[in-house]
Amino acid sequence: MLKQKQLNLLGLGLRSRNLITGTELVEKGIKSGEVVLIICAKNASKNTIENLTYLANQQQVPLDLTLTTEEITEALGRPRTVCGFSNRGMAKRYLSYLDESKGELK
Repeated sequence: MLKQKQLNLLGLGLRSRNLITGTELVEKGIKSGEVVLIICAKNASKNTIENLTYLANQQQVPLDLTLTTEEITEALGRPRTVCGFSNRGMAKRYLSYLDESKGELK
């Protein structure tokens, strides 16, 4: 149930233009301070996960690795492995769903 809420929020973020998609754009957004939450598929390449983890730690941006590429793709309606929220309110709501389901953040 909470995972479905996370996926619905991704779709809403995309439609409201508060979600940046694609590895290159998300990396650029992290460096510029535009991205406030990174969502990366847990089955992404090792190199992608390492790069995003490094950037997240460097810029102090939360990183979520709980969804799969298939789930992100289905929620967005286009093939994506990485996306990031640029809206703090949506990011906070997404994290609240993560807190309820897992009890911890990455």
